Amino acid sequence: MNTEIHADFLCSVPHLNKVAWEPTNDPETGYDLQCGRHQQQISQQSGWTFVTITAYSHIPTSRGPFVTIYLIRHAQSQFNAVYDPDQPDPMIFDAPLSELGHIQGTETRHRISEIEIHRVIVSPLTRTLQTALLLFGPTRNFEINAVVREQLLNSCDVGRSPPQLATDYPLFDFDHLDDVWWHNDTPDHRGFSVEPDQVLQERAAEFKEFLRDTGAHNTAVVTHGNFIRALTGIKPDNCQIIEFDPH
Repeated sequence: MNTEIHADFLCSVPHLNKVAWEPTNDPETGYDLQCGRHQQQISQQSGWTFVTITAYSHIPTSRGPFVTIYLIRHAQSQFNAVYDPDQPDPMIFDAPLSELGHIQGTETRHRISEIEIHRVIVSPLTRTLQTALLLFGPTRNFEINAVVREQLLNSCDVGRSPPQLATDYPLFDFDHLDDVWWHNDTPDHRGFSVEPDQVLQERAAEFKEFLRDTGAHNTAVVTHGNFIRALTGIKPDNCQIIEFDPH
């Protein structure tokens, strides 16, 4: 989480890259401050330099909540590799990862290893299950949560039943899922129903509330592009990691 705090200082340092700012504590947020990136507005007044610093907090104290949620979009799927919005749906149901996707997952694992993760929530679609295994390995305790599935727009977003998933992924627990846990309404000409944006937004709001109510921290969520967009307004690339504050 990045808590933005503004502070104004007067200093006589002639070159801004030599400005030093010691960490302090902010009584309103309960966070110790470390100067991360900063924005500077300069005016010369009698040899003094006026600096406005925008700091980003990363160190928790006992006086404030510290939320560390990492939203991770899955690696490239076989559907992603061939999809063309101007062409018909390639009809790759519950698409697995492509060859490039496996490479992306392996490369991203090195970055993930530098982040302290205590909990991993995963969408039950095949591409997210495979990505989670690549990122965290088979010994991790994964939480399968259908709320973080992708918005059903194409064949790749149609899931499989819990028994089918359990056969391919015995390390995961799918027993709590409904037989049909993806969006299921009146089918279109392709044989499945498109999930309206409003339903997606309701799911995203439900998940935000879940994170707040459970006090989630040091949590990775392996999920999908449109679901991340519904939560943050950002449409991420494959394997992109986005830090998220549900509050």
